[in-house]
Amino acid sequence: MKPLNKIIYIEASPRKERSHSIALATQFLAGIQTANPDVEIDRMDLWATDLPAFNGALIDAKYALLNGEDPTSDQARAWKSVTQVIDRIADADLIVISTPMWNFGVPYVLKHLIDIIAQPGYTYQPRADAPYENWGLLSGKSAVVITARGGTVAPGSGVEDWDFQARYLDYALKFVGVQDVTQVAVELTAVDKDNLPDRQAAAAQTLSEVAAQLTNKSAASAAA
Repeated sequence: MKPLNKIIYIEASPRKERSHSIALATQFLAGIQTANPDVEIDRMDLWATDLPAFNGALIDAKYALLNGEDPTSDQARAWKSVTQVIDRIADADLIVISTPMWNFGVPYVLKHLIDIIAQPGYTYQPRADAPYENWGLLSGKSAVVITARGGTVAPGSGVEDWDFQARYLDYALKFVGVQDVTQVAVELTAVDKDNLPDRQAAAAQTLSEVAAQLTNKSAASAAA
């Protein structure tokens, strides 16, 4: 792992102060900043970020570039709006995502971001001689994914196949080259509120340990 100089924090819940995933992410990031006050945190609230619409004009710009054609001025301007988002992600050493589970998957704003940044030649390179997990170009980064779920899809629950949240995010991150992915979830937030404080505390403790491991690795890398 590289020294931890910059974190991009991607926030996918619109519930803000009522969000379980945001509360955990806030504690996690505070722990990292306490240990490493110089770390820069770039907060990307997906509900307040104007991501480019991946519409017909943007698709035309993408394929003009892929086909080696000279883009029009409108196409070049449209494509720049994509590369600016990619650059923002690529500039970070650590990617932190907090997200609820919506309909067994992720909120559409998070899917929108992934559709924007997953671009050939920028974050992955197609290869006939390698599996998808070896296509990614964003190597040397780590990711921490903090998820909240109203029910459960935990291993042993018998409904693991309904999880299109954690598995999708793991695959999406590894596809673009982020191989070191840690996921921490708080579950049953809607159906077992009596025991929710204990589950929140357990998730917070796990994230505290993750924060300590990341800062220790960062310090060792900086000293090497």
